[in-house]
Amino acid sequence: PAAPRPLAAALLRSPGVLLQTPRARRIAVVAAVVFGVALLGYLADLAVSAGKVPRGVVVAGVDIGGMDTAEADAELRSALDARVGRELPIRIDETQTALIPAQSGLSVDWDATWDRIGGQPLNPAARLLSLFGTRTVPVASAVDDAVLNAKLEELRVYDEPAVEGGIRFEGVTPIAVAPVPGRVLDLAAARELLIERWATAGTLELPVVPAPMNVRPESIEQALHQIAEPAVSAPVAVTGKGAAATLLPEQIATVIRFVPDGNGGLKAGYDPQLATDLLTPQLVDT
Repeated sequence: PAAPRPLAAALLRSPGVLLQTPRARRIAVVAAVVFGVALLGYLADLAVSAGKVPRGVVVAGVDIGGMDTAEADAELRSALDARVGRELPIRIDETQTALIPAQSGLSVDWDATWDRIGGQPLNPAARLLSLFGTRTVPVASAVDDAVLNAKLEELRVYDEPAVEGGIRFEGVTPIAVAPVPGRVLDLAAARELLIERWATAGTLELPVVPAPMNVRPESIEQALHQIAEPAVSAPVAVTGKGAAATLLPEQIATVIRFVPDGNGGLKAGYDPQLATDLLTPQLVDT
């Protein structure tokens, strides 16, 4: 077992010893040839592709990979200049409408788009992989913020605000009215989506969020039992110097009003003119 140790030590001190055998020399020669051919192929590919778009690049559905840069720029401009002036179908929930990017503050930022496309990769692995796949490059948008924000505000015509819940009366019986949920355009998310995706073909579905409600559903039940029912449980006597009048429960039901309290609940108010009109006949002599 101790015999190979001097040989191993010698090989570690002088790796060139390995090339002294014919087989080792053949392997080294083959490896050098393969490396040389690969290097020549890499340099040739780099030279041939100079001034061209990297292979596999697709921008907004337009395949410009491997094209001469000037030719690719002309083709991209032709395709995207047409899209910027064409109606872009959009959907807001179940509502279908459209906008024209050029009239909505959106256009192509060509310098930034070409920066995203980039130049020929120097990494040999990246160049090899580009032979077998594609790389989708998003269009960089130039944005007129004022115009785009105004267009988004116009689209709010399709909002469906929530219908607030409350309390109504049938005779002297208070009835809880459940709220009806709504939805509104998510302005920030819709803005981001339009900037990123307007140049792609197809319909864009703009995001929506639930419409805000001022009164929580559970607050309606609470006001029903704690305010409305006691309010019509008995007449209300109105007295003063030399005068007396009464509001009957059915009259109270027409006078009382419920409005949001600003904290998600309901508070009671009343219609003073209607109350006065109901009490006046009883107070006419005073």
